[in-house]
Amino acid sequence: MMTEAEHTIIVGVTGGGKTTLAEGLTKHCRRIIVLTTKPKAKCFTKGYHEARKSVDVLKYIKRNWNSKKGFRIVWRVFSEPGDNNKQIKALDWICRNLWKWQQGYADEKDNRQIVLNVDEVQRFFPHSEAQKGHAFTWAVSEGRDWGINLLVGTQRPVNIHPIFRDNITNFYSLRLSGDATFKKVNENVGGDHMARLKAIKQFHYAYFRDKAYIATNNTRKPTINRAFP
Repeated sequence: MMTEAEHTIIVGVTGGGKTTLAEGLTKHCRRIIVLTTKPKAKCFTKGYHEARKSVDVLKYIKRNWNSKKGFRIVWRVFSEPGDNNKQIKALDWICRNLWKWQQGYADEKDNRQIVLNVDEVQRFFPHSEAQKGHAFTWAVSEGRDWGINLLVGTQRPVNIHPIFRDNITNFYSLRLSGDATFKKVNENVGGDHMARLKAIKQFHYAYFRDKAYIATNNTRKPTINRAFP
């Protein structure tokens, strides 16, 4: 029986190891799309095809959709400071296409799942977009039935829309900063872990699954309940 797709979040301060952990969690993924605002020198380089435009993504995925090796692609979406319109549109475009690409899974004709990794998700899906028909809303609420695993990272968990926070299976908390952040993360992992959250060291994380504490480890040694497909 196919394991159900899951939603995962990684939260922590800038430079705390979120990207390192995300890369570790997905290093064996055969079908993964990464959205990030970080330059190539910073992350998601080895084994990834680089894309700068939606047409690059479309061509590469079409060419490799049925490949036994799968595909690993990173789309770096850059924009001027303070303007995240390009990021918002990029995530919406990806999710709308995932609905089409993964139709075979939804129809139980294809058992291949896919991972969508959104780095600093608050830039791609701010609160204001949830009521505007943004397709990420669909990916969060129904994407599991299409075999879509969501992995998002953020340094601002307070700004993550409740529609995602309420659908998380795996929660990785790195070092945090600010009373509001500690309070929100503690609420998200069950409400009884404030001391554990405050004890997290630099480049370490506490892992929670379904609001139950599982383990604490270094970001270079990811603890997972199951491997991403």
